[in-house]
Amino acid sequence: MAILDWQVVLLWSVLYLLAGGTTDNLAENENCFYCVPIDECGKLFGILQQGKSAPFEEIRLIYKSGCNDHRGLFCCDNDPKGIEELQKQNCGVPEALPGDLNFRVVNGKEVKLGSRPWMALFLTNRSDNAEHFCGGSLITQRFVLSAAHCFTKQENSVVVRLGEHDVRHTRDCRTYGDKEICAPPSEDFAIKRIISHEFFSYSSKYHDIALVELASQVEYKIHIKPICLPLNAEMQKLAETLDSFSVAGWGRLNAYSVRGSDVLMAADLQRKHRKMCTIKFSMWVKESQICAGSSTTAQDSCRGDSGGPLGSLVNYLGRPRFVQFGLVSFGTDDCQNQAVYTNVGFHLPWITEIMAE
Repeated sequence: MAILDWQVVLLWSVLYLLAGGTTDNLAENENCFYCVPIDECGKLFGILQQGKSAPFEEIRLIYKSGCNDHRGLFCCDNDPKGIEELQKQNCGVPEALPGDLNFRVVNGKEVKLGSRPWMALFLTNRSDNAEHFCGGSLITQRFVLSAAHCFTKQENSVVVRLGEHDVRHTRDCRTYGDKEICAPPSEDFAIKRIISHEFFSYSSKYHDIALVELASQVEYKIHIKPICLPLNAEMQKLAETLDSFSVAGWGRLNAYSVRGSDVLMAADLQRKHRKMCTIKFSMWVKESQICAGSSTTAQDSCRGDSGGPLGSLVNYLGRPRFVQFGLVSFGTDDCQNQAVYTNVGFHLPWITEIMAE
């Protein structure tokens, strides 16, 4: 959404006056990792749209949010209410079912039962012939995180399934060593509302993120647990420095498959420089996105994986936890090499703002 000329004039007039006649004293936000244009921050842009009728304290908030090192950009703070809900839960650590359950599964192999209890699966209906079309991640007892492009035509017939592993069976069992392990049955949840990012569009592919609010609250169980999100600047920086991530989903196993995988699959991917995705897709891949892929294998996310989490096991809140840094957005038709993932940390202010409503 473009800013109108009058809004630009108003914005910089206000900042000039509040800064005592100069914009050199804009508030410095040392803890803000991502500085964004004002029209990418719903809270600040809403104030700007009020024009002269905006209360002085709200106008001053725009001033305080200015980023010194990035003229014309602003720090879009997280909503404290949304952050509190994310901070108070035990996330990113499965209550391990018996057996050796680890996070790292390479080369597109089936994950171990119960190792990713935050995975969500979107289905078109509740019938026995329900078709799964996208993935997501459980972030609280009320919300699932996914991709905006998943929900342009499906809203009236979608349910969310949690605690799933193998879509062919009501209850999933696997044998590890000489012992059979079974997980509790998966659970389906109706949807209260789907909130896609207001600036998402198919043409730009930017801000490909959505929050799905469930009609009823989730009860955390051994096979249904929330994933962690990067709640501070230090954690968000890891999206720029980690060498590898892991991605999971029930998407197609290759470009020629006619349907998604029956079982939850995962693969390890390497972080790539954004320039590689910019060249590959002939579009500017921004800080709001992550470029990742495999250099040595043909592993990649594919159709049906959209919305699923891209993350890594890191030291977080005093113990190793699985943190979601991105979510599957788009890639090539052949499902190989690099793909683009929405940067979750960049969109954390939007996520917490919606959660706090």
